Amino acid sequence: MFDFLCYNKLDSYAPSQPKDVPISFIRILNGSEIFKRFDVYAGDRIVTRGISFKKFTPYFILPSGKYKIDICQSGKKASNLQVSSMLNFMPDMIYTVAIAGTSLVEMVNINDPILKPEPPYANIRLVNLSSSIFNMTDSKNNTLFHEIGYKEASDYISISEGKHILKGIDSKIDKVSFVMNQIEIKPQWNYTIYVLESSIKQIIHPLLLIDGTTYIKKV
Repeated sequence: MFDFLCYNKLDSYAPSQPKDVPISFIRILNGSEIFKRFDVYAGDRIVTRGISFKKFTPYFILPSGKYKIDICQSGKKASNLQVSSMLNFMPDMIYTVAIAGTSLVEMVNINDPILKPEPPYANIRLVNLSSSIFNMTDSKNNTLFHEIGYKEASDYISISEGKHILKGIDSKIDKVSFVMNQIEIKPQWNYTIYVLESSIKQIIHPLLLIDGTTYIKKV
């Protein structure tokens, strides 16, 4: 699954910034199948409603600062709060807040660093939201990422533009868990591969997203 929001920059969600107020950009990613859908609140404000497994929001703006983020089963905040955490969003920074877990709902706050790769290269990294430990190799069996554990994010590495075949290998059993065929990499874009796991069938799902650092510009 790919983030097509950014293939046309005019389709990207980058609303105007409030004047004289420090802001942060945040998107929500659901990497947990424990419930069919989740609601997410920042303080008393709902920021996404009914988000299902493998879905993600566009980036939205929040005034920078600390927020109590609550994740609950959709429509049941009062009776079924799953996880609550205080997160600090810094000014002019971009974040992905991920819902994770196959048996217990957890929250992972991922900073999307502001980097600008030189053409003809892009940046790519791996974030593991599955219970396995993953390596990733390219079509020539070169190791791109090594033993990325649950809730860990690798550093970005450079990758050439063009089409690539990437393999995710469960390092515990040294077995290929997924193959990403002919993914197209654009020069000077930043990408993250999120590794998700179905709690129902224990199937691994790779999700390639374009990070907001690719197209969100300060005004």
